[in-house]
Amino acid sequence: MKVRRDGTVGDVTVYLDDLIINFRSEASRITPLKSAVKRVFSTAGGLGWRELKVIEVNLDRIIERFKLLSEEEDFSDHTFAAYRARINRAFKWYEEFLENKEWTPFLSKDTFKGISTNLFYCYGTDSEAEKARTDAMTTYPFPLMRGGEAQLKLPVRLSRQDAERIKLFVDSLAVEGEAK
Repeated sequence: MKVRRDGTVGDVTVYLDDLIINFRSEASRITPLKSAVKRVFSTAGGLGWRELKVIEVNLDRIIERFKLLSEEEDFSDHTFAAYRARINRAFKWYEEFLENKEWTPFLSKDTFKGISTNLFYCYGTDSEAEKARTDAMTTYPFPLMRGGEAQLKLPVRLSRQDAERIKLFVDSLAVEGEAK
């Protein structure tokens, strides 16, 4: 489905899907936002929730209605606050996108896939996002059988073909005999 850019809540969910499909952000970063939008608005927004205009939504009222309609589920205040923050972020991203089609939230190469707790979103163009995606490297700790730990620095997006090549290379480094 194509982003219509019509300013509706339904289009926000399409936009969030588009971020994943076009590799502009990790699914693990987008799915909680999309889930919050769908869960809250399908419960509290009525049957036509997808057609509500983002700029006309009173998020405080929607969240209060969601609280009332979700009493049986025993959500904590923290849950409602998390939903509100996620929806707010999704709406802000979408509004930025409506203003500038080239704008995209993306993760810096240092924080890609949540490797660092120093997560932040940058403003940038698609070409900057592409560079961050292709250059992103991370270090994976790997415990060794004899004790100690190897540090494997690999691309965040490792292809199956490269993984196979790395496996063969590491196999070539092994010395005969079992680890004790």
